[in-house]
Amino acid sequence: MLTTLLKRIALLLALPSLGLLYGCNDGGNSTSPAPDTTTAQTLSGTAATGMPIIAGNVMVVCASGSNLSTQTSVSGAWTVTLSGQTLPCAVQASGGTVNGVVNTSTFHSLALSLGTVNITPLTDLIVANLVGQAPGVWFNGLNGATLGQTATATAVNTALANLRNALVSVNGMSGLASINPITTSFSAVSGNPIDDMLEALQAALAGAGSNYPALLALASSGTGFTVTLTPTGGSGGSGSGGTGDSDPGPGSGGTGNYTLTLNVNAGGVVAPTVTILNVPKPDTQNEFCSELDDQTSEISLNNALGGVGSLTINSCSFNGTVGNVSATLSITSPVVMTVPYSVVYTYSN
Repeated sequence: MLTTLLKRIALLLALPSLGLLYGCNDGGNSTSPAPDTTTAQTLSGTAATGMPIIAGNVMVVCASGSNLSTQTSVSGAWTVTLSGQTLPCAVQASGGTVNGVVNTSTFHSLALSLGTVNITPLTDLIVANLVGQAPGVWFNGLNGATLGQTATATAVNTALANLRNALVSVNGMSGLASINPITTSFSAVSGNPIDDMLEALQAALAGAGSNYPALLALASSGTGFTVTLTPTGGSGGSGSGGTGDSDPGPGSGGTGNYTLTLNVNAGGVVAPTVTILNVPKPDTQNEFCSELDDQTSEISLNNALGGVGSLTINSCSFNGTVGNVSATLSITSPVVMTVPYSVVYTYSN
């Protein structure tokens, strides 16, 4: 059953990818434009939470000049060109989707100079500590005339130091000691140091039974703050697994027959919803994720692709009912390209 299911997923993955490939070919000759010898006055970066914020709205408010706005790409990248604006600038990302789910949070950042300005929970925490209140409240009431007095290099560096002191000892966050999350260019893919830290922060909050709003409130104290993100207690399971069906697949301890609904987003293209009946539901997150990422398993996502490309699973979670998988498909022929994917698995009785 699961093998058939994943083959259907593979077909969904392949079709949008091929559409993207062929959509890039206009069938005609083109002439490369002459190189631009001017230096663009730009701000650009990546908006992400551990996965990219896709089609998010980015607003830029500077010390002087009109406000600027743009939208993030499928990789979370964004850029604006300054024309008459004066640094420093405050930046906000809102809306869009993260892993195929509507983003209801806003994140903030600061630009003291031209170049890279990322927008992530880490940069949001820096802003919170700098301004001493919820960044969204501060941004909505922002007065460009006083922005330069608030966002000074000294004040931002102090807020960054406070963030480092609070989080550098959290599991997976040691890189924060040497990385500036605002100005260090990164891609929102697993294996990138900043992206890995964003994922580690999410995992630490969940493991400690806490959440991001609570952490943001601590950072908003405006001074040095202390965070304790240790795993909550709980006894380990017996590991016996469930009964499953007669052929649940390698290592599966899934229980019962469920209806599984699949929602796939391929590079921003939403595929038709697929519903599969009589599917065993995994008992644990480890069960759910291991079957998808096991390269020796006949039901691994890479094996199910059947030569379409190489799929890298960036993140995987399962809460007992809903599973979220973020992945990147790498294609080498007929062109070299990567396509971000998210698949949401929903089990229901």
